[in-house]
Amino acid sequence: MACIACGAGTISSEDRSVCTECSIGRAERAGISCDQCDAGTFSNETRATACYECIPGYAQPAAEQSVCIACTPGRFAAQPRAKACESAQAGYFSRGNASAIQAESCPQGTYSDADQATGCTACQPGKQNSQLHQTECTPCTPGQYNPAGTTVCVNCAPGNYSVAEGALECQVCGLGTYQSLPGQTGCTLCAAGKFGDAIGATFDCTPCPVNTEGPARGSSSCSVCTGATYTFEPGTTECQTCRRKSLLSLYLCRCDVCFMVLTIV
Repeated sequence: MACIACGAGTISSEDRSVCTECSIGRAERAGISCDQCDAGTFSNETRATACYECIPGYAQPAAEQSVCIACTPGRFAAQPRAKACESAQAGYFSRGNASAIQAESCPQGTYSDADQATGCTACQPGKQNSQLHQTECTPCTPGQYNPAGTTVCVNCAPGNYSVAEGALECQVCGLGTYQSLPGQTGCTLCAAGKFGDAIGATFDCTPCPVNTEGPARGSSSCSVCTGATYTFEPGTTECQTCRRKSLLSLYLCRCDVCFMVLTIV
């Protein structure tokens, strides 16, 4: 009686009396053995003629298995035939399951500070992160602020300032001060002899008019000369006393008592 060849996925018994199916987790090799599937592969049916590779996003650490295991959140498998899923490093994240074929970078304005992150955390107000895959956010430096809903710090505009790190908004320059540059940590006081009567000023202060004085820095107004005093030009810090027998011009003579010079004809 002639021998009958065993079919695909089966092997002959030692005494060649029967054909035996290869079990799940194994595959036929050249009709002589049912070899177990290696780690990173699987066979989910009997009479298998080959083992299947685990696809990216899945792994199988053991041999002779019927399935591959999806990577859990925070882990990924970028290559086929993976024996284990890798951990997403700090600055990256993985949602897990079939999407876990690679770790994804934390986008701008977010961070992750530990391995196996399943998502990224938004930067707190007053902090920034303008790069990808970062592990922390940095505070805005003095002279900057972080507007709501933005990922980067912005220089304070002229006429404004911020003093501390991590500012959420800029402060407006007050009366008697100005700031003509962006990104500053303070405002400049009006010089003596000048005044600033507007908040948020972006230009130098105004000289005190004739017959007024501004003795102090940071003034919001000038004082009118009183009594027998005057100033001759704008921007003066102190009113001068009228001198006896002086010829006082229209600009000088704002005194209570003016001494006139007699003209001899």
